[in-house]
Amino acid sequence: MMNDGNDPDLEATIARYREELRAEADLARGDLDELEDHLRDLTTELRERGLPTGVAIAEAARRLGDPRELAREHARVSSPFGPTLSRARAWSAVALLAPLTIYALIGAAVAADHPPEIFELVLGSLLIGGLALRKAWARALVVGVLPFLFAWSIYRAFDWGWSGIIALRLASYGGAFAFVVPWRRRELSLSGFGLMLLVPAHVGTIALMVLAQPERFDAVAPSLAWLAYLGVFSGAVGAILRQRWGALVSAGSAITLAAGPFFALNDFGARAFPGTVMALISLGALAGAGSAIIGWHTAPARRRTAHALTA
Repeated sequence: MMNDGNDPDLEATIARYREELRAEADLARGDLDELEDHLRDLTTELRERGLPTGVAIAEAARRLGDPRELAREHARVSSPFGPTLSRARAWSAVALLAPLTIYALIGAAVAADHPPEIFELVLGSLLIGGLALRKAWARALVVGVLPFLFAWSIYRAFDWGWSGIIALRLASYGGAFAFVVPWRRRELSLSGFGLMLLVPAHVGTIALMVLAQPERFDAVAPSLAWLAYLGVFSGAVGAILRQRWGALVSAGSAITLAAGPFFALNDFGARAFPGTVMALISLGALAGAGSAIIGWHTAPARRRTAHALTA
């Protein structure tokens, strides 16, 4: 950033302006720095035109915009998780994903013998609903989910044979991913990336739950699997609300996920854990830890005022 002679009036105005912006909108530090640079540049330009320092500062702040108006504009086009996806891209992805999700949800409900699968599909439906509303947090999660769904479809194709429905899934998942994936810088913020990391953590908990079945192990391993599963879900809620307790929950889930296999190994032996499944569990633990670190550093250090929330 520019150093405009360390003018005390300018520095005081900038500090005040930043504080007002921070109160009105949950702007990232990079956005605040960029606005500060604009304020300094405008002030310098106006001073070079002969305006007194105080007048130049006031005029630069006026041209840059009232903090409340800037906050409203920022909330309209962006969010802590990244810019709002365009209607065309969001709704195109929803059009590709919704039919498959509805079909799978109806099939699982009719079978009624896999409650966890129904719960996962309900979560998927809520995620698609959030994407249809163009919520940036939903986009971040969808970006993380689609590669796993694509890979799972390929695995099923090689395991059970290729079919029309699998080809349709691959086309839908791949097409939807092309619409939601960040193609430019800053399309996904650091907070969005942290939220996306909870997807591999979630997959790791599912892998542990599949292995840690009650008929195989005592109550310790299955309980840890469920604890990690619920922890990732709760951590995602906290991350969406941008609360630091979400980061703490995600960290606890990552620790639980990492510890789960050791309890199961003691009971069942190393041969019970294929390399792929262990890799998913390990990746999930690392991703959960990374998400917790990002969530802790990007969550607001203090609550915004009621006035700022309703502005």
